Amino acid sequence: MIPDVFQKVILIINPASGKGTRKNIISEAVNKVRIVYPECECYYTSKSGDARQFADKLKETPGLLFIVLGGDGTINEVINGLGEKSKVIFTVLPIGSGNDFCKTAGYSRDIDQLIERISNPVIRPIDSGLLQFTSKSQQFSLNRYFVSSSGLGFDGLVAKISNRKSILKGILLYLSSVIVALGRFKPVEIEALIDEETIRGKKFLVSLGNGKTSGGGFLLTPEAELDDGLLDVCIADDISNFRVFTLLPKAINGSHIREKEIYYAKFSKMELKIKTGFIIHYDGEVMECEPGILKVENKYKVLKILR
Repeated sequence: MIPDVFQKVILIINPASGKGTRKNIISEAVNKVRIVYPECECYYTSKSGDARQFADKLKETPGLLFIVLGGDGTINEVINGLGEKSKVIFTVLPIGSGNDFCKTAGYSRDIDQLIERISNPVIRPIDSGLLQFTSKSQQFSLNRYFVSSSGLGFDGLVAKISNRKSILKGILLYLSSVIVALGRFKPVEIEALIDEETIRGKKFLVSLGNGKTSGGGFLLTPEAELDDGLLDVCIADDISNFRVFTLLPKAINGSHIREKEIYYAKFSKMELKIKTGFIIHYDGEVMECEPGILKVENKYKVLKILR
């Protein structure tokens, strides 16, 4: 029996996700989705920005379901296209390298689980995070949403290195990128106003979470929830390379947040004055920025996914 919840179903497929090694999974998923929704359509991305533009064009379409076959970067493009007032619902079959959003949302690479989800749909509203950055020179600005995580400082540099071509995936890719990044990193100097609290000084990283994981499975913001109306922040002091390696295992299970060098909090709004150049990522997408002011805000239940 074909569900009548959705008037239209479109698969947004990034064939380059997972370093382009997922052709068999994509083919099987498309064939199985067509059993449930015979008239579903497929949209294949060919370059960066395609998924965002496509989602933006259709964001006002009622009764539309997007099934995203891609990684965190593809999901980020889709949610930036949808914005805050979209009528579109989406779900994901994770075929990327990290798949952090899907770890928090409970989505696996099991195609049969996807089919069950779209055959018996239950809609779940979730939050997103909004980043608004203006450089000190006023020459550059950034306005982006993230649904899983964002980070700057060491977190941003690791994301940049991780985006290079590699046969590694997930935590192994993150660990190899950490080793490379340690030889290049310089701390960022910040002044952060987090709700009513101020944090100052040179910092190793600032990690923001709407979801729990970053870097393919590290629980940098382990207490984050997709729908609690708050974002989580983890700020690490400027620490030695040796201390990085002693903290890293704790970040796998989230116990690092109890260490003395770590500041951890939940917030609805934050303003960061960043006094040095830095690299920021949003769901793994990377941007290099000059000093300036970054405003971060939770956007409560502006997105709709399937449970």
